[in-house]
Amino acid sequence: MRLTDPATDLEVLPKDVCLDLLRTQQVGRLVLTGGGDADVFPVNYALLGDDIVFRTAAGTKWRDGPRGRAAFEVDDLDPRARSGWSVVVHGRLESADDVDTDALGLHPWSPHEKPHVLRLVSETVSGRRLRG
Repeated sequence: MRLTDPATDLEVLPKDVCLDLLRTQQVGRLVLTGGGDADVFPVNYALLGDDIVFRTAAGTKWRDGPRGRAAFEVDDLDPRARSGWSVVVHGRLESADDVDTDALGLHPWSPHEKPHVLRLVSETVSGRRLRG
C-alpha cells in the first residue's frame, strides 16, 4: 500500500526506497546555512550506509561544513511524463578523511584536487514521488 500526502497528492516514500533511489544517482545538492545565508553546492557523492560521503577542497564546504547542520537533495525528473522523485537527507557534517572513497567508487568529477572527505551523518531521510 502506498502512502500519499493528501495536501500534495504525492507518494510518500519509505526510508529504504529513498536510499535505493539515492544509489541510482551520482550528483546531488548540498545545502549549508553559514553566516545566515543558505548556500547550495552540487557534489558527486556515494552512500556509506545511510550517510552521504563526498570529497571537497579546502573551501567553503570544508571551512563551514564540519560540525554544522546540512541538507542534501537528489531528484530525478521526467518533464514529458510529468513524473519524478525527490529525496532529502538532513543531518550534520563531519570530517571523514579516514573513509576509503576508492572502495566506495567515489572519485571527484572536478579536475581540481579534492583532498578532504566530508560525511553527512543522516538524521532524517525523506522522499516524495509523482507518477505521471
